[in-house]
Amino acid sequence: MRILIPTAGEEAAGEIAEYVMVVAKRMAAEVTVLHILRDGETVEDGIQSCLVFSNAASRVGVKVSSQTDSGDVVETILKVASEEQTDLILMGASRGSWSKTGLAPM
Repeated sequence: MRILIPTAGEEAAGEIAEYVMVVAKRMAAEVTVLHILRDGETVEDGIQSCLVFSNAASRVGVKVSSQTDSGDVVETILKVASEEQTDLILMGASRGSWSKTGLAPM
């Protein structure tokens, strides 16, 4: 089982990281964390966001990889999900209109 977790930033990551890693552990899943850079963000911002998940994963024994990317949010999530052969995308809603993206909140 492979789970993709797109993250909107370090603050949002801190709110859900522990929970999603417990879910991943129960599913015996490997996790890929994806941060899509927004205007004004640096690669370092993306790395810090991903580190929140990596730290939570190490506490519960989940294998995790992370990456930063740029581009359209929906297209990038779907591209990475395909490349990583993702079985499940876990994401929260932090802002924006889900009806315009084609993705549904969980």
